[in-house]
Amino acid sequence: MEKLVYDQAVQAWKKIAKYKKPAPFKQDVDVFKKMLDIFQIGDYFYVIFNVAESKIEYCDPRVHDVLGYEAERFTIHHLLT
Repeated sequence: MEKLVYDQAVQAWKKIAKYKKPAPFKQDVDVFKKMLDIFQIGDYFYVIFNVAESKIEYCDPRVHDVLGYEAERFTIHHLLT
């Protein structure tokens, strides 16, 4: 059952990204971190998710403080199953 949710999500993301090619990420991540520190209440973490490839490109190490997972092990498959 859990694998079914993951498989359905991947299929939906493939449809969304069917005609799109991911552009290189050129934003200044430090600016976004500063904005989140100002406007976010409480502990948080963020991820950069590549819809076309159905994978997390980057996971903030603070995921450990919020969910107890190591950033390297935090994947979409892990999240949805």
